[in-house]
Amino acid sequence: KNTLIQSLNETISTLNEKLNNISVIHSNNITNNNNSVISTKHSSSIETFSNPKDYLEQYQTSPQIAGEMFHYISQKYESQLKDFKIADLGCGTGILGIAAALCGCMNVFLYDIDEEAIDIARQNVQNLELDNNIQLILVDVSQLRDWPKLDKYFDMVVTNPPFGIRSENGADVEFLKTASKICNNTVFSLHKLSTMNFLKKFYSKNGVKDKNINCFKIDYDLPKTYKFHKKNDKKIEVVCIEANINDITIE
Repeated sequence: KNTLIQSLNETISTLNEKLNNISVIHSNNITNNNNSVISTKHSSSIETFSNPKDYLEQYQTSPQIAGEMFHYISQKYESQLKDFKIADLGCGTGILGIAAALCGCMNVFLYDIDEEAIDIARQNVQNLELDNNIQLILVDVSQLRDWPKLDKYFDMVVTNPPFGIRSENGADVEFLKTASKICNNTVFSLHKLSTMNFLKKFYSKNGVKDKNINCFKIDYDLPKTYKFHKKNDKKIEVVCIEANINDITIE
């Protein structure tokens, strides 16, 4: 009897946790077509991957997602944002960093391991005349942990990392470890919705309090990018995780 009661209590606890997560996501959904800082004119000047590399999981982050994400960020941080130092880890074609610069941030740094991606990002920065706001650096993101001058240097890190596989050694987790090393305030990252609970527990286990973690659902239209994709486009559920890490570094 006691075993049955314990089992029922665990089931109820699990269901409540799932319901709480769903309500948080839907009440904070930031996808709203009227709230983008990237205009149609801006979007038309942004080049995408010409030769995406599947082993790097290179997918184009849409201007809509980047614009809406930074609309939320700009509303929250308002006048502070222009003085923030912001890093975009695994920047790809530069869309998140470009959104930051369009919000008025003067100190944006884009990092990527792929020279082709950096070249496209540089062209996008030039097309939008944001050269004075943005610097581009070709580097393996994990190596930034070994640059002492970057320890807690940035006020904000944004990243759309490879999605990983819900593993402590997954690519997404490695990006978050780097972010925690170089950031002194808040990390915004995009992930598959199915990994949200795992990543929240990852943060909690490493000292980030639950009250400092927010999650926002985003609908992501993934266009056909590689030959193994069977559909022209596919809707996938993505979560933006906002983690206020302050002085915490995750090793």
